[in-house]
Amino acid sequence: MTDPRGERLPYPHTPVADDQFGRGLLIVRTLANRWSVEKLTVGKTVWAELEMRGGLGA
Repeated sequence: MTDPRGERLPYPHTPVADDQFGRGLLIVRTLANRWSVEKLTVGKTVWAELEMRGGLGA
């Protein structure tokens, strides 16, 4: 995902029960083999790699 808001980098934190936001990166951290943020001239790209169990067509 790429967006123009390069000044707002994602950071992992543990949300409390009544938080309405802030769980997306927690989900990514749980499911992804690895993820990162790439700063661009304008904006940023956040990417993640997920393992595909069983390969294609499984």
